[in-house]
Amino acid sequence: MRVLYITHYADLYGANLSMLNMILCLKNNFGVEPYVLLNSKGQLIEELEKYQINYMIEMYPKCAVNISKSFVKSKKGIKKIHRLFSYRKILKKIEKINKQMPFHHIHSNTSMVDIGGYLSEKIKCPHIWHIREYGLEDYNLDQIDKIKIIRDRYLRAFRVIAISNSIKCMLDDIDKNICSITIYNGVNIPTVYEKKNCLDGKIHFCIVGLISSSKNQMEVVKAAKILLDNYYNHFCIHIVGEDFRNEKEKITQYIKENSLEKYVKFEGYQNNINEYLKWMDVGLMPSKKEAFGRVTIEYMCNYMPVIGSNSGGTTELIQNEYNGYLYEPENYVELAEYMSKLIDNIGLLRKLGKNARDFAEQFSVKNNAEKIYKVYKEVDNGNAVKIKF
Repeated sequence: MRVLYITHYADLYGANLSMLNMILCLKNNFGVEPYVLLNSKGQLIEELEKYQINYMIEMYPKCAVNISKSFVKSKKGIKKIHRLFSYRKILKKIEKINKQMPFHHIHSNTSMVDIGGYLSEKIKCPHIWHIREYGLEDYNLDQIDKIKIIRDRYLRAFRVIAISNSIKCMLDDIDKNICSITIYNGVNIPTVYEKKNCLDGKIHFCIVGLISSSKNQMEVVKAAKILLDNYYNHFCIHIVGEDFRNEKEKITQYIKENSLEKYVKFEGYQNNINEYLKWMDVGLMPSKKEAFGRVTIEYMCNYMPVIGSNSGGTTELIQNEYNGYLYEPENYVELAEYMSKLIDNIGLLRKLGKNARDFAEQFSVKNNAEKIYKVYKEVDNGNAVKIKF
């Protein structure tokens, strides 16, 4: 079985990490031969070459624009024109490859590019569409096309995969006839080990992700100030991730103004996140609206209870008093209360951490790949319903 995978960037953040893990497992365990189409150079290419996965780099635009920037209408128009020319150019190359060795499926890894649907119709190959984001709520991105056009594209896909029930509800709101299914992301689960908490007498909180307003690191820093104001000083918050549009500068300024330098540390991007999390005690997920929460499961894999915002896919992963706590979005006072609860009770922290690890076991890469492969076979057998126009 040969599958063309399409992504919208080339770095190794959540969506691409999930795709890479998925295709490696499909390749090694189910005999799937992956071929990846991407629109730029980046770390993903090094991984593809490492595992001898064929790929093609061609420039094609995202089908969305950032609404926080100026000239949104003009940019939408320019992207539509760019899309027309770039898609035709790519089609010629894909047609040539497809003639030599046909693709069985086209699998788009994101809602941020729609070239998969275009290629699917041109080379008569079933399209599977993986939806890993909301768009506006999590990345401030608005589609360049009207909702009716987006709806029709989803309806033409043989299967639309949502990474959480929250994302599936979004698809159902667009049209209940979209052939959608929820398949949670797979995560590389580290082998069982003995977790040691508070090695230096401090509780180490950790927030992993691109430093941006949508990931909401500022909310965590404000919670840190409340802890300090209430005489909690045996804690440290580690912010892990790269800066996005100078968001770090705003957070750094707040830290300086409130004398939090001893309590909040920037750790940059970490290549081996599981190795890093071995030394952390509690995970934080304050994102405004997380589509799934890959990082949430990575925390849990490492015996870390998670305190997260009561929104999006996070609500499907955190169960209060079992593996963590949910607090109301933007309520950093409530966030600080849950943080202080775990600082005060190491026994509770360890209990919730053990539960978190048990809960995370179901989100293995193999479980994810098995479900994806089942979708491929259903499509092959004609069991996936397709709306025809």
